[in-house]
Amino acid sequence: MNNFTIEVGTVDFSNEDSVVLSFTESHQTVPKVVASFLNSSGAGQVSVFVSSITTLQAVINTSSKIIGKVHYHAISSIN
Repeated sequence: MNNFTIEVGTVDFSNEDSVVLSFTESHQTVPKVVASFLNSSGAGQVSVFVSSITTLQAVINTSSKIIGKVHYHAISSIN
């Protein structure tokens, strides 16, 4: 049976295109991270991607500067 650490949250962007996310859960292995931006203003499409993932943090990037929240899920296996 596999055991996992699952973390769900949001990251605030304030006219930025990159934010460092510090994980709140203890990840024993580097997690898989997915992120999305809910654009409620209807002001065009924004791509979200994740880079520089470690067991402690990840960098959340967007294709343009945004104001709002990016939702993320980080999932890692427990050794």
